[in-house]
Amino acid sequence: QPGQGILPHTDGPEYYSCTGTVSISEESAVILNFLPRLDSDEIGRRDGSKVCEMVLHDRSLVVFRGEAYEKYCHSIVDGVREEVTTCLCGNES
Repeated sequence: QPGQGILPHTDGPEYYSCTGTVSISEESAVILNFLPRLDSDEIGRRDGSKVCEMVLHDRSLVVFRGEAYEKYCHSIVDGVREEVTTCLCGNES
């Protein structure tokens, strides 16, 4: 369903060691998060906060492998989030 997210997960051994995410949304961008992969005994004892957030615009692709595949889960955020900031990137001239 549009706007429905995907919980943090790994893609399993069938896709080792490279996988990709395709955005098929035609209406808006989606937000892809990477979170540390936790062992079952670490859940609730170790921080599982996101370490990377990436915007996938409609009809885009991100491919990840190596450490990104082996050490992190990935998820898609529910709904659309819009953030307005006064921060400038690049030159402040």
